[in-house]
Amino acid sequence: MASKLEELFESEWQLTYPEIQLVPQYKVVPDRKFRIDFAHLPSKTGIEVQGGRWIKGGHTSGKGIFKDCEKSLSCAEIGWLILPIVDSMITKEYIIKIYSVIKARQNLLNYQENRRGAAQTIILMISK
Repeated sequence: MASKLEELFESEWQLTYPEIQLVPQYKVVPDRKFRIDFAHLPSKTGIEVQGGRWIKGGHTSGKGIFKDCEKSLSCAEIGWLILPIVDSMITKEYIIKIYSVIKARQNLLNYQENRRGAAQTIILMISK
């Protein structure tokens, strides 16, 4: 179930970038229980909306911070970038910044994939 902040983020995202799909509550690491709040699959970018920072919620305790760090590291091990945001960042200004990171990562991943494909083509040509 989405939190009020997650709903607000999703609404702001759709107003700004309706053509860019984010998958809510995505399970990035198959053998782990956790999910990330929003995932942009082509760029392997996740967005985590951090709530409860003023009420000593789960993300602000020592254990909560550890779990958030562990989640981000587990995602990074398989090539994902997790962007944590707080309530005051759910604005058009920050949505645009998040989009620019997503676009840059997508371009980088596409470039790397194209280079791999070109290298494989060269190897095939040489081996003939």
